[in-house]
Amino acid sequence: MKPLEVEILVAELGNGQRPPQLYHIAYEGTITDEDRFAVLGGETEAIVVKLQAEWSDSWTLPEALRSAVGALAGPDRTLEAADLEVAALAEGNGRRAFRRLVDEELVTLLG
Repeated sequence: MKPLEVEILVAELGNGQRPPQLYHIAYEGTITDEDRFAVLGGETEAIVVKLQAEWSDSWTLPEALRSAVGALAGPDRTLEAADLEVAALAEGNGRRAFRRLVDEELVTLLG
């Protein structure tokens, strides 16, 4: 029987003095600081390579979503909004530091 492997991504919002931080905690306990994005599970290396090739610091949310969905889908399949569960970090959103992107909003953003 294969043991359960769990990976966790901890996102810390930045403030005026420091940028946001991403911490990837692997199933064996290794903690890695991620610079721009993190990929957990699946075909990690292929997804990372695709995102690195397309990365832009000036991406808008729709551009980032389309790139991420394209990298996740790969060359042999298409992912639709209904196949996804998406959230975006949101500063100034009270106690909840993210907001879910659902239904028509996600469809519109993926364009």
